[in-house]
Amino acid sequence: MDERGLARWSYRWVWVVLSVGALFTAALAIVSGDLAASNERHLLRLRSKEVAAVLTGALPDIETPLGAAVALANLTGADPAKFTRFARNYVGAKDQFVSMSVWRRGDYGGGPVIVAGSPPELPETPGGAAPILRAASHRTAAHNALTVRGLLSATQRRVAYVYAGSDAGRFLVEAEAALPRDTYTRTPPGSAYSNINVAVYIGTRPQPDRLLLRTTHRMPLPGAHATTTIPFGSNHLTVVISARQPLEGRLPEELPWLVAIFGALITAGAAVLTFRLVSGGRRAGALAAENRRLYGEQREIAQSLQHALLPDAAPEIEGLELAAVYDAGAPGVDIGGDWYDMIRLSSRRLLLVVGDVSGRGIRAAAAMATLRSAIQYAAQVDPPEDFLPTLSGLRSLRNEGQIATVLCVMIDLQEQRVDITSAGHLPPLLVHDGHSRYLETEVGLPIGIDTDSQYVTQGFDIPDGASLLAFTDGLIERHGESLDEGLERLRSAGENAPGDLEAMITWILDEVRGSNSVDDTAIAGVKWAKRTNH
Repeated sequence: MDERGLARWSYRWVWVVLSVGALFTAALAIVSGDLAASNERHLLRLRSKEVAAVLTGALPDIETPLGAAVALANLTGADPAKFTRFARNYVGAKDQFVSMSVWRRGDYGGGPVIVAGSPPELPETPGGAAPILRAASHRTAAHNALTVRGLLSATQRRVAYVYAGSDAGRFLVEAEAALPRDTYTRTPPGSAYSNINVAVYIGTRPQPDRLLLRTTHRMPLPGAHATTTIPFGSNHLTVVISARQPLEGRLPEELPWLVAIFGALITAGAAVLTFRLVSGGRRAGALAAENRRLYGEQREIAQSLQHALLPDAAPEIEGLELAAVYDAGAPGVDIGGDWYDMIRLSSRRLLLVVGDVSGRGIRAAAAMATLRSAIQYAAQVDPPEDFLPTLSGLRSLRNEGQIATVLCVMIDLQEQRVDITSAGHLPPLLVHDGHSRYLETEVGLPIGIDTDSQYVTQGFDIPDGASLLAFTDGLIERHGESLDEGLERLRSAGENAPGDLEAMITWILDEVRGSNSVDDTAIAGVKWAKRTNH
């Protein structure tokens, strides 16, 4: 072969190498683009399910006040004064509802018998309110007992909720929550959802005329999106989200172009393979980091929901120091049934409540919220020994087979005296002048076992400067240890605890509860000031 033929052959090899390099570069660019798009779609689906889970978790917060309202209406014969006083806690321009009304079962044409807040828009819907109220009445004690209806063509855009209670009574309650007038809701900067666009529709399809709210002015949502439909009472919610920026970051989006550039410069197969392995490792690390972030957000949502079910702050009372703490023991995203409450009943009385519902998760939290709301209402009328038996008949406990222990401490703010009633709960600990003891009283059955249970209240005088701590069993229980050993460990710790109430509770939580404990713990305490004799 002459030199000219050898040169032509060499040139052919150059073209072969360039062709092979181009094929490898094109193939790698396509694969990396498909992977980035697939990962983006997967993350979009995860975020849409996360938003749907948050909306589902809000359902007990809607059903609980309506259930209490129905119970109040049936108990008082729809007394306007008592119902209006109850509704003040939930109805207002900046509150959960803008309207709450009571309707007499079977007599829907005559309108509501009581209205709190603005007039209801439900009668203005096509067909009127009667068919909706009649359907809600038939859902008594059903799994989807809460009737949900979007009032999107009324004078003021609202969502209506109708609840007839767990048992057929004489009344049902309808409440309406206002929606943004133009459906737009601004996402706070830096929030967990600031990087996505969200649109929520009522129903099973994203129809424009069924839009409840959106976090962007551009509709339909721009770019790729994911859709999740969830049951919401008697209705459904459809959640559609799209990303404002790539959820994986800019690198996966730009990866096909990077592969093309490096593939054109480095035509050797080994270099292309090395780059592919390195980029694959980066994608795997980015996905792992994203999964950790999503898990952290889910746990944060669960903790926020748990704390939302607890009091915002202790009441301020002259001569008393009040403090409480809730600590989640489990590392997962489930919420528990431990709670505490401090209810100011009058200028003379304060009710301190600590309780523990069996189990974990949304059911336990819903039962806990129902119990807490029921006690807040019942304590305004009856003493603990009278209202505790009625709590065993609550649907959220009876249908799920759950039980709850409850400790009620009625504090006389003038006489410096407490009356204690226990429904299967541990006794409170009294700490005074370096000594500590339990205020033992007769222990009745836990809530949820027998509606005919009887409870005994016993009174105790409290010395000046003493502290009283009520707690759940997560504080003292340890694996392989008896309950008496845990109680003695707590009593001994109380004798060495600091005098300041908040410091005492924090110190006792650290000292008494085991480091391996996975049980939730709630502690609520009160400390009396030392009176000065003149």
